Amino acid sequence: MSGSCCDVSPKTENTKAVQSTAAPKSCCTDQPEKSATVPKSGPGTMTELPVIWQRLVSADGKTCPRCDATYQHLESAIVKLKEAMRPLNIVPVLEVREIDDRSFRNEPAASNRIWIGGKPMEEWLGANVGSSPCCSVCGDTPCRTVEVEGAIFEDIPEAIIVKAALIAASGMIGQTA
Repeated sequence: MSGSCCDVSPKTENTKAVQSTAAPKSCCTDQPEKSATVPKSGPGTMTELPVIWQRLVSADGKTCPRCDATYQHLESAIVKLKEAMRPLNIVPVLEVREIDDRSFRNEPAASNRIWIGGKPMEEWLGANVGSSPCCSVCGDTPCRTVEVEGAIFEDIPEAIIVKAALIAASGMIGQTA
């Protein structure tokens, strides 16, 4: 997989937004437009840095351990990023999406995927996407992995998320309110 924005869309027809911070959509990937990060007018208004994460959720509400671990890392990363980005007048906003079993079987790499500032996380990091066998709700379908600087991750560590978000935010400096 090349990591192009068109390889795996962030939202398939059977995707459901859990926590919506919807922004205008663009491109074939239905990802937030860059205009979603343009500051709103008015003094003291924070510029939002959208962080979108999606994963497989079974009909009975279960997800696999690697997606669960990524979610825990994401929550922790968002707390740290809010503090780090406050002086820059930027606030990370997490949107969590669910994909159903049918969508997952059609595109397994769509699960456990993160976009930051409208781009796949791996683009910010020069990372590669792969797959490896998983378990539980994923069955025997190989699940998404991310390779960063030679290390392969099945669940995405907090430090990797923070690094990608800080790179994305650095491009927003000067665009903030």
